[in-house]
Amino acid sequence: MPMAASGKPNTEPRGGDEINHLVSGGDYGWPFVTLGTEYGAPRTPFGNVAGEGRHDGYDNPAYAFVPSVGISNLIAWQSDAAFPEWTNDLLATSLKAETLYRLRTNGDQVIFAEPIDLGTRLRDIIQLSNGEIAILSDYKTLILLRDPRTPSSTQDVLSVSGYDALRPRIAAANVHKTHAAWGGSRFRGACSSCHRLDGVMDVAPPLDGLFDRQIGSYENYPYSDGLSEDKRTWNKQRLVRFLSDPQGAYPGTTMPNAQLGEWEVDAIAEFLATVEASAPPANQG
Repeated sequence: MPMAASGKPNTEPRGGDEINHLVSGGDYGWPFVTLGTEYGAPRTPFGNVAGEGRHDGYDNPAYAFVPSVGISNLIAWQSDAAFPEWTNDLLATSLKAETLYRLRTNGDQVIFAEPIDLGTRLRDIIQLSNGEIAILSDYKTLILLRDPRTPSSTQDVLSVSGYDALRPRIAAANVHKTHAAWGGSRFRGACSSCHRLDGVMDVAPPLDGLFDRQIGSYENYPYSDGLSEDKRTWNKQRLVRFLSDPQGAYPGTTMPNAQLGEWEVDAIAEFLATVEASAPPANQG
């Protein structure tokens, strides 16, 4: 059964990574429909997406991941020697979820996805001639999965080359991760449920015009002592430190650790640096 992993719309919905059964003349809706939904509140429409959380009017996916897992590659498993129970299953690697997914198919549909947590961002996967599975991580490591029932010679030699030549291409592909526009997408996913950008107080102070304001000075907000006593103004370096480790930067703060990666924190800070205050700061920060 020919299958393909398809990406998500450029506005990055929460969920909607798809496995599709490709047929000639099929229309799978990208980028006009997605089973994903917008991050945060208030909900705002995606750019071209008319059917948020729906797939009406287009061919439905064989399977969709909600939340998104960041599919990186997909293979169909074929082996009578190693992992015979997996024969005709699909194996999908993921970046965001750091997980290998075994997908059991039934006709044109995927009926379940078994997650195998490998604890690192998975970039690529191939099936080796000896029945082993080789997975390349984002951190220049190679993971080999062997069936314990299949004898493996200690004399086996595995040679890997060419990865260094790919590093400039990977870096170029990841430039958007530190760009303010991409940071805006991560802000909506990680921060917008508490912080608004229109000068209106929600669960926590609004963050428009943040870099023009004194730390811990928003009127009538119960800051921790460390934040309220800091008389400096926010800048990118201070914000990055705070987002990376809230308790380490300001012990006692109610700000939760969002478990963001270094490049995510940097992108969010770049984005907030571009957001002007909706109204004059008026001694609020």
